[in-house]
Amino acid sequence: MNPDLAIGYVDSCTNFWMTAYDSVNGGFSANVDRAGQLLASWGTNENLVSQTRNAYGFVRGFMMTGNESSR
Repeated sequence: MNPDLAIGYVDSCTNFWMTAYDSVNGGFSANVDRAGQLLASWGTNENLVSQTRNAYGFVRGFMMTGNESSR
């Protein structure tokens, strides 16, 4: 298995989850669709699980790509 093949996937995942960032209240929305749009009908929660998942994902994404910002 070639781990370098995963870098593009990880980069696209971190860019996707940046679309779930709530710039008004801070944090990341837990309920988003495949396009990254908030599914308000499912609730607008920003729970601890989604916050820690995204923090871990962004750290690992940086470790793999070196990308300090999202597109």
